[in-house]
Amino acid sequence: MGTKGRDFVESVARIIPGYKGYSEREKRRDMDKLVRETMAKSIDAARHDLDAVLADLGRRGAFEHLETIESIRRRAGTEAERLRRAPAGFSGFFDTIQVETEQLDRIHEHDSRLGEQAQAFQSAVDALKTQLDAEHLQAAAQAIERIEDHVRRRENVMKGVE
Repeated sequence: MGTKGRDFVESVARIIPGYKGYSEREKRRDMDKLVRETMAKSIDAARHDLDAVLADLGRRGAFEHLETIESIRRRAGTEAERLRRAPAGFSGFFDTIQVETEQLDRIHEHDSRLGEQAQAFQSAVDALKTQLDAEHLQAAAQAIERIEDHVRRRENVMKGVE
C-alpha cells in the first residue's frame, strides 16, 4: 500500500469510532501469536536435536538413557504445542477469557521469561549432545520443567487465576 493509500486508511480510521483501538488490538494479537510461535519453534529445534541424540544412541546400542531422553523430548513437543494453541494475549469482546491490560503486561513478562527458558533448554540439549551423562540429562530435564512451569503460569494469568 502506498503513502496515499495509508493516509486514506488513517483518515478513515479517525472517523470510525473504535477502529483505532480495534486495529491496535489486532496488531497485539498478531504479535502475541508470532512470539508464541517463535518460542514453540525454538523448543521444537531442541526437540529435533534430541531426536538426533536418540538416533545416535540407538546406532551405538547405548540404551541406558533412551527412556529419559525420550521423556524430555516428548515433554518438549507437548509444551511447543501448548504454546501454539495457547489463547492470545488479547481478548475480543465476545471471547470466553477476557484479558485486561494489567494481565497483558504480566503475560508479556511470562513470555519474556519463557523465551529465556527456551534458550536455556536449547543450551542444555547442546551440552547433552556433546557429553551424555547424568549431569547433562538432569540439566535438560530441569530446563523442560521450567518451561512447563512458565507455560502453566501463563495459562493461569490468562484465566485470571495468578
